[in-house]
Amino acid sequence: MQQFVNDGDQDAFAALMKRHGPYLLWVCRHLTAHAQDAEDVFQACFLELVRNAASIRQRNSVAGWLQAVAVRIAR
Repeated sequence: MQQFVNDGDQDAFAALMKRHGPYLLWVCRHLTAHAQDAEDVFQACFLELVRNAASIRQRNSVAGWLQAVAVRIAR
């Protein structure tokens, strides 16, 4: 996370997606009624991460932050 925030490193972002993506997609599927809606929420969550990564205070809790964003977007 720190490497992505500091340098905008695309490989670091890809690693974040690989690490947290499966869990987040599972969350999105449980929050929405349709697979396409889940994918839209999933993509929006990672877009929010790109936009707001520097503002995440506890960088070791990215999964929780993404989950909270997913819940907010799905509503």
